[in-house]
Amino acid sequence: MKPHGHVEVNTLKKLVFIHGLLLSSWVFAWMQGYFTRRGYQCYQFTYSSRNNTISQSADQLYHWLVSNNIRNPYMICHSLGGLVCHAYLNDQIESEYLPLKVVCLGTPFKGSMVAKNLARYLPGKILLGAQASSVLVTGLKEWRSYCRLGIIAGSKNVGAGRLLGLDSHRPADGTVLVEETKIEGASDHIILPVSHSQMTFSTKVNLQIEHFMSNDIFKHENP
Repeated sequence: MKPHGHVEVNTLKKLVFIHGLLLSSWVFAWMQGYFTRRGYQCYQFTYSSRNNTISQSADQLYHWLVSNNIRNPYMICHSLGGLVCHAYLNDQIESEYLPLKVVCLGTPFKGSMVAKNLARYLPGKILLGAQASSVLVTGLKEWRSYCRLGIIAGSKNVGAGRLLGLDSHRPADGTVLVEETKIEGASDHIILPVSHSQMTFSTKVNLQIEHFMSNDIFKHENP
């Protein structure tokens, strides 16, 4: 019999969390607590999302993984963090530091309508910083890594994006359109009733992440 409060330790599963634009590691605090209690080894990668180019952040990620000896983790990426992860996978060939699987939350792989609108004006360019002309605006064509990618999009259209030109008539999470989260080469894609900012504070999202890590697909409801 297991003692009361016993937690099964997943010694083989390490999770690396990568935050999005204008945020820091605190955005994953609640999610990290959840997975830590589930027995995962959790790490939070912090970078200057506004000052660094995506390529610079990807290079920083590599050196951070090596310095902390984090080999073959699972990566959970919010928004811009997914683009940093994509760049990292394209730049690095040392397999021992590459992720086993990646789950992206609200990452605008096809480019962000909100970012495009911001980049048209000087105040918006200042806010976006190095991302004003990055793939956050221009988008990507495909996921080119061998690494299995699961994408979670939100359908709760509540957020500042609606004030910045986000199309209110199309499915979105309040910041990113559902269509913007899709990319050729992804293993699976699922839409959950959460907003962009709620993704890292949602039990539904956590359960889907766990299901993807174990099964390579999300748990889709039967029609």
